[in-house]
Amino acid sequence: MKPSPIHFPNHPRSLPPIPSLLTAARVLPRVQMSSSPSQRPAALPAIPPLPDNLIVLGCGAVSVDYLATVAAFPNPDDKIRSISLKVEGGGNAGNALTGACRLGLKPRVISKVANDAQGRSLLAELEGDGVDTSYIVVAEEGNSPFTYIIVDNQTKTRTCIHTPGNPAMVPEELTQSKLSSALDGASLAYFDGRLWETALVVAQEASRRRIPILIDAERPREGLDDLLNLATYVVCSEKFPQVWTDAPSVSSALVSILVRLPNLKFVIVTLGEKGCIMLEKSAIGASEMEETEVDSLLESLRTKASLRISADGIGAVNGRLHVGTAEIIPPTELVDTTGAGDAFIGAVLYAICAGMPPEKMLPFASQVVCFLQKWAVSILLTNIYQQIQNHVFPVFLIAEGQRGRTKLTSSMAAGGGEGEDELVTPGELLGDSSGLIAGTGAYVAPNGRSIRASLAGIRRITPAQPDAADQRSTVEVVGHKAQGAVPQPGSVVIARVTKVMARMASADIMCVESKAVREKFTGIIRQQDVRATEIDKVDMYLSFHPGDIVRALVLSLGDARAYYLSTAKNELGVVSAQSIAGATMVPISWTEMQCPLTGQVEKRKVAKVD
Repeated sequence: MKPSPIHFPNHPRSLPPIPSLLTAARVLPRVQMSSSPSQRPAALPAIPPLPDNLIVLGCGAVSVDYLATVAAFPNPDDKIRSISLKVEGGGNAGNALTGACRLGLKPRVISKVANDAQGRSLLAELEGDGVDTSYIVVAEEGNSPFTYIIVDNQTKTRTCIHTPGNPAMVPEELTQSKLSSALDGASLAYFDGRLWETALVVAQEASRRRIPILIDAERPREGLDDLLNLATYVVCSEKFPQVWTDAPSVSSALVSILVRLPNLKFVIVTLGEKGCIMLEKSAIGASEMEETEVDSLLESLRTKASLRISADGIGAVNGRLHVGTAEIIPPTELVDTTGAGDAFIGAVLYAICAGMPPEKMLPFASQVVCFLQKWAVSILLTNIYQQIQNHVFPVFLIAEGQRGRTKLTSSMAAGGGEGEDELVTPGELLGDSSGLIAGTGAYVAPNGRSIRASLAGIRRITPAQPDAADQRSTVEVVGHKAQGAVPQPGSVVIARVTKVMARMASADIMCVESKAVREKFTGIIRQQDVRATEIDKVDMYLSFHPGDIVRALVLSLGDARAYYLSTAKNELGVVSAQSIAGATMVPISWTEMQCPLTGQVEKRKVAKVD
């Protein structure tokens, strides 16, 4: 029996488990790639550079997920065995913010865990992925949230059994100073609808500060109405709009949502195999537009740049309707849907911060869902793309901007013709090393054959000069606002330590070999990479302090968020550090530096400087 087609996930709890990224990639619709270059669909619009302000604040659920895959869902009183079992971080907020972090944002999270094994694991995994956990409340007693997820390998569906954290979070646990600090510098606030009493306090303060607010409306929850009244943006599941508004259709429900929520700029609904819809509010006055009934507009996919969109018995709004449609992935290629909805949210957070227009936001967010991985698993993005390099992803029909249909496509297939410009993201296949040389923003994968992107930007191939010894063309990734040095495995870098945690330290890379970088690269020094001996005795807090300048070796590309760095050689480690008194310290041993003003000795992993 063949499994039935699976729909685009409506905000499940966890990002897809690895190694099967097909979890996410094959959930999405796709179209067939045309074999003729002249018939190839247009490339997806390029990702704009990140804004200066990368900070987003999220408030909601983090949990531990126990994902058991079974051959088929059991009947009552059955005893069955799992095919596989994974224990990984989950929760809508944790997953979405980690996805945003891997795209380049700097997320903070407000949530609550207990001081138990699950809670400590959650904190370590979130910190390891770069999410700021300093605003998570840790209860000394009780239990952290956890979810049993049963993945049916036959039907490609999942069943979630959630146990909430205990005791539940209350607003009093978030002090005014913590709340103020969490929102300082934030460009966007995101809420998944959980911890609603605390979330409402945070949302009210964000609104007072004029910080835009995005709400993930998965289903009606206690307190959600109050949060929606403060929302700037809403992303909701397929069933939510009609359940919340009692409207006769999804499209008329979207009109109702914009009518009922005057602060809203847009609402997005994911529609499974039917794609997704965005209704965007327009600033153009009603007198300047013709009025169109929303269901007719959706059916015809014909519109002008802005219309007055109405729904019988509900009202009218000035806006634009954006519709994304696509074909279904064949059921034989499906794995499961766990977590792609959270990846979609993470991509929308990025798109809003980057100022993407809606016609680019929808295809981009759906493409990201294909690639983002489970946030609890440390694995190279290279490994992900090796599994999906031969797949082609969504086509979007966006009913806005002009009469007729506008196609925005993502044609992420292996290879590609020379000279073609197309959007690529980190880890994506650029070509084969037998015919190409890896240039800026590209690297040769460990298998020695595949060339993959290390940056997000435009794939560009430059033919070799006629007199060049190597006649292979050069493939590179361009289009960023900065074009400085790029770290590569084996490079020696100079970095400034920004954060020290129990198992790792984060650092901003400043120089690669002798060249300064012109864009931001983050590195992670893990506990096992600090020194070559007595690894189990390494204390990160006695090895590095924030502000230290270190010399380190790039071990690997790590993940989409950071490079893995090592100081496990004599010549690697701290080369400059300031004492508590503010003076530049002098090395006195491999493990100590001394302040010349006070004589105080501080512990460090010291580099041997020539």
